[in-house]
Amino acid sequence: IFNFVLESLAIILFSLLIVVLLQKIIITLLNNFNCNISIDCGNLLSGIIGSILSCFFVMVGFIINKNSKKIDNQLVLRNMFSEKLRWEVHRTLETGDVSYWYKQSEEDIPKKFLENNEIISDIFQNKTWLESRAYKYHFEPALIDYMGVFEIAYKMIKKHELSWSNFKMSYLYRIESLLKNPIVNKELFGNDEAYWKCFFSLIKKLK
Repeated sequence: IFNFVLESLAIILFSLLIVVLLQKIIITLLNNFNCNISIDCGNLLSGIIGSILSCFFVMVGFIINKNSKKIDNQLVLRNMFSEKLRWEVHRTLETGDVSYWYKQSEEDIPKKFLENNEIISDIFQNKTWLESRAYKYHFEPALIDYMGVFEIAYKMIKKHELSWSNFKMSYLYRIESLLKNPIVNKELFGNDEAYWKCFFSLIKKLK
């Protein structure tokens, strides 16, 4: 808000300066050419031009401020996604590595999840994982929170507070990763559609 006030004051002062200069230029030209138009008409003409310019600069100021706000919101969203648990959710969805969540729950990770020191590829359909404390009390709540950030992003986009093109460029791959995951699909389609209304709206917008 403070930056917006400063920008607005700067625009107003600049506009006033333009008006004063226009008045002097027009009056000087009228005098030089011995024009029959009165000085009052010259002042009126310069005032009209100045007002038009003032409106133009104010509009430009609003556009600049709006674009600046969108950039700020993009950074805010980036910080939200980089929060520790949300980053671990993203990493788990991408790699299938659930070791972090077992550490959080203080459970021993089952040996069958480790083959040649790699997490098995079908972890998201594994009954042992889905019934573990690591999943129920740590991963699943964090996943819902992570998906909720996309709903916040959609609301910001809908209010024109966030650039759709920038969001799509930065986070489309994350949404695609979510939609490929059986756990996410169960969460989305296993609940009433109204529960994830904004998320579904975001998906539709991508089509």
